[in-house]
Amino acid sequence: MGSHNHQVLIGYSSRLFSNGLEKIIDGFDNFNVANSVPVGDKLKTSLGGAGSPDFLILEVDHPGAKDLKYIRLLTESFAFVKILLISHLTNKYITGDLLESGIQGYLLKSCSWQDLFTALIKMSEDKPYFCSDITKTLVAGNNMYQHPDNQSLTVRETEILTLLVQSHTNKYIAENLSISENTVKTHRRNIQKKFGVSNLLGMVRYACRENLVDFGCAEFCTTCPYVN
Repeated sequence: MGSHNHQVLIGYSSRLFSNGLEKIIDGFDNFNVANSVPVGDKLKTSLGGAGSPDFLILEVDHPGAKDLKYIRLLTESFAFVKILLISHLTNKYITGDLLESGIQGYLLKSCSWQDLFTALIKMSEDKPYFCSDITKTLVAGNNMYQHPDNQSLTVRETEILTLLVQSHTNKYIAENLSISENTVKTHRRNIQKKFGVSNLLGMVRYACRENLVDFGCAEFCTTCPYVN
């Protein structure tokens, strides 16, 4: 990571929570809290102004449809900022949607400061980080690993899957393979159907479990139960 001092913006729902985060991050080498602002329009202004942060830590206690729309707006409008979501939520359905919204990290408020530090380190290396409770929530009872249709992946689907598990975006994949983003999305839906999963994390974890592609699983997902 070198000596670069990463700038962190905190978007909070609770001022008391943000005060605690500021104290914790103040003790981390190479990370500095640039500002703390309430979630809403002021946060969007802070992200779009001069001296934009490297990271946004976003506190959303119980995300719903409105929050999901807001998060997607942030990830699409400020793609240069890595977003770490912190919430109380463990609902498997909305959690899957949140992971597909474009955030790079997700912690629960029950996580430790060590999880926070690890998340920031991983994200600074352009690697996603989801705490173990998040992955357990999605695996347990979500029927992620139902027996898939006995259909092998096409060459194109394998190419797209390989790029997806390397954390590349639809746009990057489309440009890399000289196809449209809509075509990438269609292939993603087909892969999910074949795997019997409902979101990107399920797709990646299934590919890891079944050794479908060689992408260095241990480096990609530090909490994956299938990593030896």
